[in-house]
Amino acid sequence: MNPCGFCGQANVGEARFCVDCGKKLGGAGGPTTAERALHALARRRPSPGGVRQSGADPAMSIVPPARRRTPTGVITCNWCSNQVEGELPFCPHCGRRTDATLTAAAACATCGATVRPDLDAFCASCGTPITAPERKPAAPKRTLVFSPKRRDAAAQLVVLDESGDPKQLVEMDRQTMTLGRGDCDIAFPGDAYLSPRHAEFILRDGALFVRDLGSVNRTWVFLEEPYVLQDEDVMLIGSQLIQFRRALSHGDGGGADDGTRRIGSLTPALDLAFLAQIRADGTQRDVFYLAAKRATVIGRDTGDWLFPYDQTMSGKHAEVRVGDGAFVIEDLGSRNGVAVAARTERLLRPGTRLLAGDQVLRVERV
Repeated sequence: MNPCGFCGQANVGEARFCVDCGKKLGGAGGPTTAERALHALARRRPSPGGVRQSGADPAMSIVPPARRRTPTGVITCNWCSNQVEGELPFCPHCGRRTDATLTAAAACATCGATVRPDLDAFCASCGTPITAPERKPAAPKRTLVFSPKRRDAAAQLVVLDESGDPKQLVEMDRQTMTLGRGDCDIAFPGDAYLSPRHAEFILRDGALFVRDLGSVNRTWVFLEEPYVLQDEDVMLIGSQLIQFRRALSHGDGGGADDGTRRIGSLTPALDLAFLAQIRADGTQRDVFYLAAKRATVIGRDTGDWLFPYDQTMSGKHAEVRVGDGAFVIEDLGSRNGVAVAARTERLLRPGTRLLAGDQVLRVERV
């Protein structure tokens, strides 16, 4: 047998740590009077989650939580994976608690040294007993109140506040639902940016679509992946309305009727498309032509087309690139995203965000 020089517990010969106090065996010197008093205090306190059995030795009366057991009552140490007798509070191989679970380290309340409350019984620096962290019970699952409407709802949308948190739940319990400022299924009478009948949500064959109903301010679908632009698509980038248009290049202007050759700015290639900034009245302001073999970055202070006065636009907001004659726009991780106006029915997936008037909605379930 291998007696512990600290608490006197008899251990098996191959044990490296005491199974009663967790101290390393074979250490020089014995415990001081203060250390013995601290150890006695620790022996009277059961480990968290344990149950003290009446009439038994306090140090051996802890029933640990459920662990991997074999029919012989042997458990596996959660720290070193060695086999240990189930009733031992400490592993003889690594000195850790047999019911240990790995949690964050803490500081000793006496000397400030780093300790592991779930693994160590005493601080290795000063010997102060360590109080294991209190394990909070798991929060009970919230049971929803039964509602026939909830049972029949095939899709769910939420209205988001300015911080992006849900503030209103919309459950679709029919095939079509309208949204607007007036008499609609989803109504926001105080939103002056919404048309009376602004947009319509449609459930068809297990899929959800949105369709703009000719609203003044359009219905916007935020991009979640690169999007192939179609002629006359209108994008919302920051607070800028930017329209994509295919261009017809005139190339060589030729000559006048009297044979005089015309002069003009030379272009290195045919103009395939351009982006046009749209005012609130629908008129066109600035225009940016897209080159056939290079990407165009749009942003507030970094890129090819800049809008330094737009504080809702990120420094490097979006990129338009061309490949095989198709122009693709991609959000570059901007704060407010890139949205494209819905011109026909647009498919919506869970997580997709929309903007209608001053309302931001997100698809929760389809």
